[in-house]
Amino acid sequence: MHKHISDIRNELYKKNFKIDNEIDGNEHDVSKYWVISHIYNPLLTFTIMFYGLSDDGVLPIEDSYGCELMENKNISLYFIKNNQITWKKSLEIFVDNIQSFIADRSS
Repeated sequence: MHKHISDIRNELYKKNFKIDNEIDGNEHDVSKYWVISHIYNPLLTFTIMFYGLSDDGVLPIEDSYGCELMENKNISLYFIKNNQITWKKSLEIFVDNIQSFIADRSS
């Protein structure tokens, strides 16, 4: 597994999210879907879509280049080749935005 996928997984776990299901993507542009929930509200689920499209078709999740929250496409993260500090900050912001979005839906 490429580092960006394990980083996302670890950051979600760190913020008390769990990945309930991993679903294969479509034949157009989605590599994989992750259905996630927060441990304090497990009945409320959301989906992260991982994008990866090349000239040869849909890429595996390990080669995907971005993801977004299906329920709010403004919450997104791109796996650009930044330095480690920029990547970690972008990742934290992404997961914090998911957490805020879910908190708004829970109240």
